[in-house]
Order: sequence, then C-alpha cells, then structure tokens
Amino acid sequence: MNIHLSTAEPIARLIEEFSQAAASSKGAQRLTYHPVQASCEKAAALAKAIVGLKENLSLCPVCAISPILLPVLLPRLSTRP
Repeated sequence: MNIHLSTAEPIARLIEEFSQAAASSKGAQRLTYHPVQASCEKAAALAKAIVGLKENLSLCPVCAISPILLPVLLPRLSTRP
C-alpha cells in the first residue's frame, strides 16, 4: 500500500468539503491542516462542535439569520430611524 495515496485521500476529501465554505482553496487547505496538526482530542472536539452546531441551530426562514443571533440584533435594529 502506498502511504502517500492512503494519506492523500482523506486530506483531499476534507479540503473538498472545506472548499465549499471557504473563500479560497488556500483557506480550505489551512482549515484542513488545523485538525491534522491538532491532538486527537482537539480534532474530536472540533468535529463534535460542528455536529452540535448543525443539530442545535437552524436559520431563520425569513432572514437567514440563525435564531441565536436574534436577541443580540433586535435591540440594535429597533434603534434605527
């Protein structure tokens, strides 16, 4: 088994996933190498935080602002002329 091929596939897959959210391919590469360089515990915590975000938050169907941000924004919006 070629070691380079076995390690390249998960890296390429994660870069592809991050590239859908990053502004550039370089940004996606940076995001990918953060968990690679982190401890297993830190990488697991990052994965758990991402899953928790997806499971516990949804976007407002009207304005696409997550509900957790609404209490912070409403006082500012009410002071507009």
